[in-house]
Amino acid sequence: MLTAALIVAAGSGQRAGGDLPKQYRTVGGRTVLARTASAFLDAPDVDLVQVVIGAGHEDLYEDATAGFALPAPVTGGATRQASVRLGLEALSARGVERVLIHDAARPFVGPALISRVVGALGSHEAVLPAVAVADTLKRVDGRARSPRPSTGRACGPHRRRRASASRPSARPTPAPMTRAVPISPTIPPLPNGRGSLFMWSRENLPT
Repeated sequence: MLTAALIVAAGSGQRAGGDLPKQYRTVGGRTVLARTASAFLDAPDVDLVQVVIGAGHEDLYEDATAGFALPAPVTGGATRQASVRLGLEALSARGVERVLIHDAARPFVGPALISRVVGALGSHEAVLPAVAVADTLKRVDGRARSPRPSTGRACGPHRRRRASASRPSARPTPAPMTRAVPISPTIPPLPNGRGSLFMWSRENLPT
């Protein structure tokens, strides 16, 4: 069964500010996208890595992934929903049966988390890993608080069977995409949420 990773790197990175989208920023001498792509290229459970990029980012992509064994990137759409759909369509044409959807802005995902998610897919139609929440969460209307044992912070990678964009579960973002089908019980990633960091603002972009 062919398994692929779909790396969504089509965003403009407006929240992070600066001249470059965050997936093309440098962290520790390598771009964020290069680190993310490498994690999945090196994962023994992944057969193919497909990247979805933003229109006009072709040169940035080529520089960031020089020397990588990757197929031509898919150009995303105007929304994340459209970008994921276009990526799924490209993978479906390649005969992919299982797809792992991951944000390019989560570059620290490791092989242990990837393997655990793939393993859980053996008995579930879709898997959504989450980090246990340590803080007390309260509703903004003040009615109640959410119990920590039943609350988790969603993180990547999100995985589902069949690379089809026509099924009801092909929805806007990775987490909603899995809600239309049975979801595995929480699959905690590595301790303390390592690997789940999402680089969305200037403040949490490491140097």
